[in-house]
Amino acid sequence: MNIRLQSILGFVIWLIWLFLNWPIDPFQLTYVSALILAAPLWLLPIAWQLTSVSQKLIHACLPAATLLSTAFLLEQGWVAAMLSVPWLVLTMVAAFQKWRFRKRRIFRKPADLCHLVAYLYLPVGAIWAVADRLGFQPMGFSPAIVLLTVAHFHYAGFMLPLLSGWAVGNLQGSWLRLSAYGVA
Repeated sequence: MNIRLQSILGFVIWLIWLFLNWPIDPFQLTYVSALILAAPLWLLPIAWQLTSVSQKLIHACLPAATLLSTAFLLEQGWVAAMLSVPWLVLTMVAAFQKWRFRKRRIFRKPADLCHLVAYLYLPVGAIWAVADRLGFQPMGFSPAIVLLTVAHFHYAGFMLPLLSGWAVGNLQGSWLRLSAYGVA
């Protein structure tokens, strides 16, 4: 399955998830879950087109993201946590692949550094997702903070450095390079 089709299917699954949780109350944390699930279901496959990711990883993304979205339909507990573990494994494999790639190259380019940082932060978001689905509150954080940390690491931790790396790799400017180092 190519990335475009996978992104479209992920978007459809995300819409189904939204429908099952409708209405999404802006005063509840359901909307945060909806934002979180947009990343693995359809934003991440699109973003992976910007970097070199193995085809096996790309093919495993939709099933792992679908299990994660199922976990967010269930009450917190062991079943929901176990359904989120494949997403954690996938993100750890992606980070390991990027780290292994890093060992072969010297990161003089800010784009490469941004991509490495993005892939290293992604499993952190997945760890917090497992903690949220388990109902575990690390360091005594409230459930809201745990869920918001999942969102933070999927967007500010992964998407922001990844897109910054793409921008600095395709556009010119010393301020852009400096800001990419700042993002990293």
